[in-house]
This record gives sequence, C-alpha cells and structure tokens, in this order.
Amino acid sequence: MQPIQLPWSFPRQGKSLIFEKEECLLCSKNLPGDPFEKFMGNANIQRRPRLGLFGGTFDPLHLGHLKLAQLAVQKGNLDKLLLCPAYQAPLRAESPLFPATDRFAMVQAVCQENAVFESCPIEIKHRKLRYTLDTIKELSKQYPSYDLFV
Repeated sequence: MQPIQLPWSFPRQGKSLIFEKEECLLCSKNLPGDPFEKFMGNANIQRRPRLGLFGGTFDPLHLGHLKLAQLAVQKGNLDKLLLCPAYQAPLRAESPLFPATDRFAMVQAVCQENAVFESCPIEIKHRKLRYTLDTIKELSKQYPSYDLFV
C-alpha cells in the first residue's frame, strides 16, 4: 500500500503516517505571530451571550417542563432561555386543552419568578401552526448578537 502523498513535508519516501511520527515543516517554521492566539489566548475577547429556545405546547406548563428548562440553563451555560408556547403543535391532531392565551399567561407567570427565563410570544402571535425552523429564523433576526441554542 502506497503512503498518502500530502502537499507538505511528509510522508517522506518509504515512510508511513501511521507508524512513524514526523514533524510537519509548516509547524516547525518560525511563523510571525500565532494564528490562533486571537481565539485561544486572548482574555480580552468577549463571548457572545447564549440564548436558548425551549418550545412546546405547555398544555399545561408543569414541573417537568421547569426542571428541563433549569437543566438547559445550567448545562448549556445559557444567559437567557426563551419559553415559547406553540399555538398548535405540528404533530398533534387534537386541539390543546387550554387556549393559547392561557398557556402564554402560565409561561409569563413562571418567567416572573426566574430572571433567566423569558416568555416568547412569537408562535402565539402568529395564531397558526408554525415549525421550529420558522421561529429560529425570526429569533435570529430579533437577537443578532446572541448565539442561539435549541
């Protein structure tokens, strides 16, 4: 089997990448500055705030939803978590038990008790079946300085 030929210094004739470590000439040259320094070693770089999206019908909103929301904030290191009740779930044939306005009121009440949670009325305002992708596109425009996590 012939060794793979790469555009840089290795493998040399008769040498294999798998069985022998060799130094890449690109890595061994004294290049001016470190190209990764601005990303890895600079403490002055500000990270973008992290915005989470937690959607569902919340019909009704219950402790299981809240536990998941709290876990998402902790594990995702989120600065803000949007709780976004669906007007109607795309994969459900039956109507919700509670009207959209009541479900949104439940979400608002919970968000008043946790500063990281924020109610998101996007799907309720549209008053029609919506898909998560449409909501993400809209939120990306509303929160351009955030990294969005679903």
